[in-house]
Amino acid sequence: IAENIETFDWIIFTSPAGVKSFFDVYDKDTIPAKVAAIGIKTEEILNEYNITCDMIPDVFTAEGLIEEFSKLDIKGMKIALPRTLSARKVLPDTLKEFGANVFIAEAYTSAIPDDTTDIKKLVCDIIDSKVDIITFTSPLTVSNLFSVAKEMDDGIYDKLNTSLSENNTVASIGPITGQVLKDVDVKYIEPDKYTTKDMIDAVVKN
Repeated sequence: IAENIETFDWIIFTSPAGVKSFFDVYDKDTIPAKVAAIGIKTEEILNEYNITCDMIPDVFTAEGLIEEFSKLDIKGMKIALPRTLSARKVLPDTLKEFGANVFIAEAYTSAIPDDTTDIKKLVCDIIDSKVDIITFTSPLTVSNLFSVAKEMDDGIYDKLNTSLSENNTVASIGPITGQVLKDVDVKYIEPDKYTTKDMIDAVVKN
């Protein structure tokens, strides 16, 4: 994408990590394509590279971006989407339905590390009531935590679920992450605005 950026009509950044990874290989001061950011934190990182956003949705989710692009005629346009391949497919799939040519580049990875020692310790600390508040900033942070718990001793998964539901304050950064928490029957707090700061403010006010 970086080498052929002049051929794209839009480039969409769905996380700060995507921006940083892109500029690890892109060394120019401007982006010739129009730029969309999923939210204000991603916009802030783009601004650090002196890039101004042409689009930011009112709702900081893939669905929010889809809503904004639905107002445009993007049939035949080339759209670049640097992100992790493990992200949800709803954004590129819907843009293709709108008639766009979408090019996804794996800008970074989101996966369970080979060494899960720290994650297992966190699971045990949660169960042992050594953690009061836990925040989830993406659907994968939820699913990966429970995946590691499932691989541990029998009963750990259920104990983690019980502890998060009954003993901890759990916060979700937004509705997509919240849906994964719902799927594992964990109650959570969610901010009105889907940013880390607003999530923390919601926890403090709780």
